[in-house]
Amino acid sequence: MSLTVMISTRPLAAATIERIINQCLPGVAWTLESISADGSSWRLHLAIDPCSDPASDMFSSIMANGWLTGIEFVSPAPTHCGLSKATASQ
Repeated sequence: MSLTVMISTRPLAAATIERIINQCLPGVAWTLESISADGSSWRLHLAIDPCSDPASDMFSSIMANGWLTGIEFVSPAPTHCGLSKATASQ
């Protein structure tokens, strides 16, 4: 199972998000792409089950940061672990 997540942040370097993701997930399980010139919009593709414990820990860590302004789970919409209702906006 895979999942694409759109992440909105205040402008920041990719290394900031990558550091958090690396702490929770193996490097082969994800890719992060900046989709804005100012570093405020990101596309995260997960190649692992988004309902796994490591992925859940990663989402919790990202959502706990002051730089997060929004998160949207876009494809495919997870239905069995509650992530589809976890769209956050701070």
